[in-house]
Amino acid sequence: MIKDLATDYAISDDGLRWTVKIRNDVKFHDGTPLTAKDVAFTFNTAANASGGTDLSVLEKAIATDDYTVEFELNDPQTTFVNKLIAVGIVPEHAYNAETYGSNPIGSGPYRFVQWDKGQQVIFEANPDYYGQEPHFKKLTLIFMASDAAFAAAKAGQVDLAEIPASYAYQTVDGMKIVSLDSIDARGISFPMNPNTGEKTENGYAIGNNVTSDPAIRKALNIGIDRQALIDGALNGQGKEEFTGVDKLPWGNKEAIFEDGDIEEAKKILAEGGWKDTDGDGIVEKNGLKAEFTLTYPASAQERQALAVSVGEEAKKTGYKH
Repeated sequence: MIKDLATDYAISDDGLRWTVKIRNDVKFHDGTPLTAKDVAFTFNTAANASGGTDLSVLEKAIATDDYTVEFELNDPQTTFVNKLIAVGIVPEHAYNAETYGSNPIGSGPYRFVQWDKGQQVIFEANPDYYGQEPHFKKLTLIFMASDAAFAAAKAGQVDLAEIPASYAYQTVDGMKIVSLDSIDARGISFPMNPNTGEKTENGYAIGNNVTSDPAIRKALNIGIDRQALIDGALNGQGKEEFTGVDKLPWGNKEAIFEDGDIEEAKKILAEGGWKDTDGDGIVEKNGLKAEFTLTYPASAQERQALAVSVGEEAKKTGYKH
C-alpha cells in the first residue's frame, strides 16, 4: 500500500492534484525495484476495473520520475488519502489479469508461496522487506469453519484460531482468549421498498411491505437493547454499534442515541398507524401484521444467535419475526 511507501505528499491549491513521493529502497518479492511507474499502473488499472475501491474521482495517475507520482482528480476530494491506504501496489511487469490473483507478487513483509484453494495459503518472510523484520519466518493460514477451527485448537493443531463468541468462555490447554477491537459490525439489512412481486435468483421476494415502512425500522432501531444482544448472543464479546462506523474516525457521535426504549418505539409505531387491534401482541396496519423473516448463512453461528435475540427483543415492541 502506498501509505507505507510514501515519504512526502502535497496537494494543489484547487485540490485536483496530489503529488506523492515514495521510498527508493523497496523491492517486489521477485527482486525487482518498486517504482512510481508501478504505482501509477496500479491505480490506473484499478480505476478502469471498477473494483472494490471506488476510484471514480481519479482522472489518471502519472509517474513524473522514478519515485514521484501525480494523481489528477476530476473533483476535489480531501478523503482521497483513504484510497492511497486501500490499494495494494502490483508490479506492472508481472501483472496478468487472469493469473495474478492466484499468484500475486507484492512488496510487503511476507511473500506468497502456495495456495491450495479451499484448504490453506502459505507465506514466508520477505528477506528484502524495507520495514521491521517480520516476527515469524512462515505463516500457514488454514481455511476452516468455526467448529473445525476450535476443534483444531483443542487438538493442538494450530497456534491461533478465530472463534465465534459462543466459545468465548471455553478453555483450551496452552491457549488463551484475546479480544481485539475491530470494525467488523453485525447488523440487519431491511428491504426499504415494498414487495414488487418479483423474486431473486434464490427465490426470495424483492421488497417487503412491512419493513418498507419507516416507522417499522425506526421503532425497531430504538426499541432494541444492543447491550442485551451483546451480553446474550455474543457472550459479552462486543460493543454497541449504532451506525456501522461508530468506531471509525468519520463516525458521527451525534448519531448515537439511547436504545432499548420500548415506550418510544411503541409511540413511533402508533404514530405510524401500527396498532394491535386484535390483542394478539402483534401490531398491524391496514390488515398487515408487523411480521417478517430474518435470514442468515447457516454456518454463521453469531448471526444465528443475533437473529434469535433480535426476534425476542422485537416482541417487546409488538413485532413477530
